[in-house]
Amino acid sequence: MPNYVPYLLLACIAILITVVTAIRKREPFAPILHLSFAGMIYVFEVFVLVVFEAYTYYPKFLKNPYLDSMVGATFSNFFIIPSIGVLLAFYQPRRLWIGFFALTMGGIDMLFIRLKLYSHEGWTSWYTIFALLFFFMMCRIWIRKIQEGNRPFCYLTYLMFAFSTTDSIMFTLLLSGLRRLKMGLYQNPYRDDVILTVSSAFVISLLLGSVIYATNKRRYWAAAWVISIIGQYILYRTGHLILFVKPWIYAVAYLAFLGLATWIDKSGLKLLRAYVQKEKITS
Repeated sequence: MPNYVPYLLLACIAILITVVTAIRKREPFAPILHLSFAGMIYVFEVFVLVVFEAYTYYPKFLKNPYLDSMVGATFSNFFIIPSIGVLLAFYQPRRLWIGFFALTMGGIDMLFIRLKLYSHEGWTSWYTIFALLFFFMMCRIWIRKIQEGNRPFCYLTYLMFAFSTTDSIMFTLLLSGLRRLKMGLYQNPYRDDVILTVSSAFVISLLLGSVIYATNKRRYWAAAWVISIIGQYILYRTGHLILFVKPWIYAVAYLAFLGLATWIDKSGLKLLRAYVQKEKITS
């Protein structure tokens, strides 16, 4: 069996969980919460996977081993774990279920090691279980804070949603072969690219997302775009952004990215605020 099959199976199960939850609860906010939880996991993975290299994935989607591992991480972080978080958040089951899902994911962790789909480098399956126990308990509490209209929680929910979508889109730019980011932090150029891509995605999410969250005025969005474009130009002029296509082609692709990110951020914010408003009325 090809290595990528179990990864695709997990992704299908995850999508099904979130979609069924959204339908049964009649709640279009469920996918937004899913992406927000994914953003939180991305922050965790930056340190565990990229900085400390605590484990490696082997889905064999790509020929490059490092980028292949990053794609494998996406199936865990973007799909299955956030979907379980959404399920637990909306249904609020007993704590026994939190333990069940954490142990199940720990079991899948062990199975993937046995099947040589994944390996530990300083990590253990017990770390996975304990980390997920904490995360799943947090998911149950997190949605209650959103329902209460707690401003810091609502903002962080939105920021993590924006980060997960922005980082995912920027990762496709990385895989496209249009450019490479270089800081010289790591000997592996792809590891160097990933850490700078994630950092850039977070800065853009913080800038653009915060502006969209605070105001509907387009001139402020335009200002965020200009700052972001200037940042790319500085990276290019200082040699940290290496282009493999003509600059105008990359510029068009980057503008398309900013437009897509803005549209996604606005749509997500609309659903978040609609959910909070509905919960206030029904409570």
